[in-house]
Amino acid sequence: MLQAVWSAVLVATGTYRALFTRVVYTEWIFFAAMAVGLLVLRRRPGYHPAYRVPGGLAVPLIFVGAAGFVAISQIIAEPASSAVGLLIVLAGLPVYALTRRHAQ
Repeated sequence: MLQAVWSAVLVATGTYRALFTRVVYTEWIFFAAMAVGLLVLRRRPGYHPAYRVPGGLAVPLIFVGAAGFVAISQIIAEPASSAVGLLIVLAGLPVYALTRRHAQ
């Protein structure tokens, strides 16, 4: 509910677009991390996926490079906005920690 109210405030004040452009590049950091996670998972003993992509390790490695390029390009192009966006994403860490503690 709080997130819905906050989203409505951002849309009403016109700052949603600025927030969107500041934070979208951070998704590419998480996409790259997910691909690295796939590489780590593949090294585990007993890993037998139901489907394999042709190209082996090259596909996730190329994706990690492309995702890193997108994120780094945004940071270079707009360092101040990128820093604000990254801080906004990192502000979610305390919320994550609280929800993890209550889930256990």
